[in-house]
Amino acid sequence: MLLNSQKGEVVKMTAQVLRSFALGIIVATITCGTVYYTTKDEVVKQPKPVELTTDQLKAKLTEQGYVVQTEDEYKEQLALIDTPKEEPEKPVEEKVVFKTVINVVSGMTSIDVGESLAKAGIIDKPIDFFKLVEKRKLEQALRPGSYEVNSEMSLEEVVKAIYGK
Repeated sequence: MLLNSQKGEVVKMTAQVLRSFALGIIVATITCGTVYYTTKDEVVKQPKPVELTTDQLKAKLTEQGYVVQTEDEYKEQLALIDTPKEEPEKPVEEKVVFKTVINVVSGMTSIDVGESLAKAGIIDKPIDFFKLVEKRKLEQALRPGSYEVNSEMSLEEVVKAIYGK
């Protein structure tokens, strides 16, 4: 049974309808095959490729915004890029040296002295000063007084200047 889509009714599949349908398929196949096998390949014409000279190719590419270089020109440009450029001399930076006088009073600890040194710009971290004092076992050797130190001194030299050891 088939549904006739135009009228919305069901059509019975009889032998006559089936034969007509098969005959239509056979006729369509024969027609397509005949056209396929009898048509020459020359029917579809391909345009012949146009041979352009090097100058014509360069002109066309340049018109479209491309830069055309020979391989040697390209290598020269790469060599220029890879060549290190001379850098202008950098001005010698003047190092700022901080000098200070640390006044150690009775009751100060090495932590207090380290914090004072860091505030004055003599050392970077107070904990480094404290650890070095601990390592040398100088915690009890701190004596009241005034000690002159500067930022050019190493941490070892600062400890030696304040503790005398």
